[in-house]
Amino acid sequence: DGFIANAGVAALMDPHGPFSAIAESPEAWERSIRVNTLAHVWAAEAVLPDFERQDGGGAFVSIVSAAGLLTQVGAPSYSVSKAAALAFSESLAVHHGDRGVRVHTVCPQAVATSLVGITSEDPRHPTGGALAGGDGVLSPEAVAAATLDAMESGEFLVLPHAQVASYVQMKAAAPAKWLKGMRKLRDAILAGKTPLVQA
Repeated sequence: DGFIANAGVAALMDPHGPFSAIAESPEAWERSIRVNTLAHVWAAEAVLPDFERQDGGGAFVSIVSAAGLLTQVGAPSYSVSKAAALAFSESLAVHHGDRGVRVHTVCPQAVATSLVGITSEDPRHPTGGALAGGDGVLSPEAVAAATLDAMESGEFLVLPHAQVASYVQMKAAAPAKWLKGMRKLRDAILAGKTPLVQA
């Protein structure tokens, strides 16, 4: 058995206005936390007891985002709530991973969905590199295939955009340099040189 927690909402800032980590409304923050984080908690509360009781256990798959690992420029509540969802997945794996619950956490960058404004049928998505900071927009099918591969191999962290692993290593090795690079990305978005798109 398995459960996929895939709900997600985002509130992007105006790419022409000054970005601020404190500019989103309390309602936007609450909505992001409820949908992007607490929905995973509530789903786990509903399915984990059965997974732990039954032979063969079960898989709990959290669709998070690379924003939970790296932060998304222009989307503070999205990034924070996705980081919390990632932390919750880690907590699930720590507390239930040896009780029959297989936890997999999927952290793609841009995927061709309504959240990024591109559907998988949209002819722009195969060439959407600029929309994801040069790393491309993946189809939902590609993300699903990477997820199934990770479930088969038992991997916890699923990175459909392979380059995310190097970004995470860079962030861990040199946080100040990484933050400076993120500020440069913010400035490029404000200058109209790079589009603002949700990961």
